[in-house]
Amino acid sequence: NTPGNSDLTKLFEFASEEKTIDAQSKQVGYKVQPGQTFLQVPIPKLAEPPQQSNSSKKEEGPAVATGTSSSEEIGEPKEKKSKTAPSSSSATAPAGAKMEIVDYKACFKRMLEAYILQGYTSPVTQQKGVAYRSSRMRTFPQYLFIQMLRFEQVDLTKEGKGFQIQKIRRMANMPVELDIEMLASTGLQKGETALPKAKKPKPEAKPEIIAAVTNMGFSKNAGIRAALATQNAGAEQAVNWVLMHSQDADVNDPIQDNDDDEEEVDAGKVSQVAGMGFNQKHAIKALKATDGDVARAIEWLFSRAGQLDDDSSNEQKKKKIEPGPNTDSPRYKIMGFISHIGERATSGHYVCHILKDNGKWVLYNDNKVTYCEKPPLGLGYIYLYRRV
Repeated sequence: NTPGNSDLTKLFEFASEEKTIDAQSKQVGYKVQPGQTFLQVPIPKLAEPPQQSNSSKKEEGPAVATGTSSSEEIGEPKEKKSKTAPSSSSATAPAGAKMEIVDYKACFKRMLEAYILQGYTSPVTQQKGVAYRSSRMRTFPQYLFIQMLRFEQVDLTKEGKGFQIQKIRRMANMPVELDIEMLASTGLQKGETALPKAKKPKPEAKPEIIAAVTNMGFSKNAGIRAALATQNAGAEQAVNWVLMHSQDADVNDPIQDNDDDEEEVDAGKVSQVAGMGFNQKHAIKALKATDGDVARAIEWLFSRAGQLDDDSSNEQKKKKIEPGPNTDSPRYKIMGFISHIGERATSGHYVCHILKDNGKWVLYNDNKVTYCEKPPLGLGYIYLYRRV
């Protein structure tokens, strides 16, 4: 039901707005990261409520329920236990044990918190220091996948068990009707000063490597491409690269400068990606979409084979998303969720609950399909919402 949209992944994609505060200059930078498909949300531990007098009122802060509930009370399916299965770890709650109940807004607030970037080079002072980075949603997708981070690494070295992955036994009560306006991006705010854009120095091809390639009868442009693609590793590597790519249509073309206002793409990485048979324009596009990761860029291009040939397509014509306020509708309704049955991260079983048009929940457990009166909405691992 999406006329003109052959790439269904676009229905789930959203752009995030990354905010960086330079601790040295106090200036702020904003950057849009498109192509996101999962909203990853942590489940914080229940904080001890502060002691307050009767005259004081808590006006802001995480909306956290202070109660607890058992797995039986919230309708969590039971894991079938093998007679030979080992007993659960003491660090995980057994079935029926009381679990903390964390309001979903508290989870969102934790997700919005800034984290510290050590060794950040300030574009203003050119000195290494600290920055604070956080992220919000620049656009809202038609269909929203939410992944609750229900597994965590814990240090059990004192018990002789090393580091282990354990399941988080906390409820995060996700609603049927969800409003995520609190996650919307804002863009540059009043009183904030924008950071200058940090420009990376362009890589230069070593003259001796270019000469080694031209001495073999190849063009200077081929020598430049070879030097950049091999990261100036040496004459032998560059010559071998040219021999492997001598039939490429653009091997003798000059390296194009990236003149747009986006941060520049490493020409050497462009050559590496283009060396896999992609044209330079597509290589640049893939590297921008994957933060300059060559392996991910190549995978990105292969996954879109046949969709990048037409430069006049709607996707090519789309305007680049700039930082700014998100004006999309933030209201969603749940379609279903996947939950994990079991007390351990290393075993268990996944089941799916779907909300039908008649308002009834249906549980899909392998080939067993039944109606469910009390779906464990607070124990979902992956949720799917549709924008309304």
